[in-house]
Amino acid sequence: MKYVNFKLDEWKKNQGLLVNFECLKDNSIIELVDYENKIHKMTFRKGSKFVVDKIEGKYKIYWNDNDLI
Repeated sequence: MKYVNFKLDEWKKNQGLLVNFECLKDNSIIELVDYENKIHKMTFRKGSKFVVDKIEGKYKIYWNDNDLI
């Protein structure tokens, strides 16, 4: 993943052991841009979460497929 883009007013950042984001509105979209510059859009339901983790210098994003619209 090269970067992720999303509207800040649609997500709440929670920090703990891992950084996670909680969706505040239905139909909130995040855009992931991979290292080949391909854009991947995902649409989430209100209350959904995704987690950002850094492993060996690479960022990984995790989510529950049931949270996608």
